[in-house]
Amino acid sequence: MKKTKTSTSTEATPTVWVQNYGLTKLEQADLAAVIINKVAEGELNALEAKLYLKSAEAVISKAMEAIDYEARREAERHGEKTFKLKGVKVELATTGVKYDFTLCNDEELKKLEEDLAEAKKKVDARKKFLQGITGSLTFVDEATGEVRKLYPPVKSSNDGLKITFE
Repeated sequence: MKKTKTSTSTEATPTVWVQNYGLTKLEQADLAAVIINKVAEGELNALEAKLYLKSAEAVISKAMEAIDYEARREAERHGEKTFKLKGVKVELATTGVKYDFTLCNDEELKKLEEDLAEAKKKVDARKKFLQGITGSLTFVDEATGEVRKLYPPVKSSNDGLKITFE
């Protein structure tokens, strides 16, 4: 991992930060390990680290979105579809394709989408019914006469932190 000197406020620019950040998977793993170890050793408060990392994630997401177009233009100036920059493989690629079917005028597709929407409503209603079961429920299928025991779904959840920046 690259060693960075402590920045003064005039040196703490995004350019300095980005340039001192490792670009290889090993450097990224090393930086993550430093943070994890500092938390494990009590040198860094886990909750505060989480807040700073979450903030950095938001900053990175916004910056990536904002510079995406210009970064693509810069990559195109390299004149090759695939090239290396600072040891990182960069590839010009189609990263997403979308189709708009609204102007196709296909009645079969329209009917299938309506059927799908109706089926989704029925599935959602049935799931809601099953969630309301406590214990078990004896159910008789009126069409077949089959008797079955219904049970509530198994509920699982994850506990974590909800972080909201103001």
